[in-house]
Amino acid sequence: MKRPLRWGVRCAPVGFGVALALVALAYGLDAVHVHYDVDVVYLILWPVSLGLVATENASVGGQVTIVLILSIMNATIYFAIGFLAGCLADSKGPRAG
Repeated sequence: MKRPLRWGVRCAPVGFGVALALVALAYGLDAVHVHYDVDVVYLILWPVSLGLVATENASVGGQVTIVLILSIMNATIYFAIGFLAGCLADSKGPRAG
């Protein structure tokens, strides 16, 4: 049980970081009024990014809160994926006997 947990704990910060990097990219490109078509990338790397729609009319504090909640949700998803990947059997290599 150590291996799956270790994988999950390693993947969770990656998910949190990916979410924060993508939100910084989104807000940065919106600030300079650049049109971008990376919606599919957002949905693959940060599935709960659809919740960013709630930040459109929110105050700055509300936006920060929503982004943190969505980032934590993404970290949870990445933890689950890492945990499941850690549950897979160890590969012994092609010459294992």
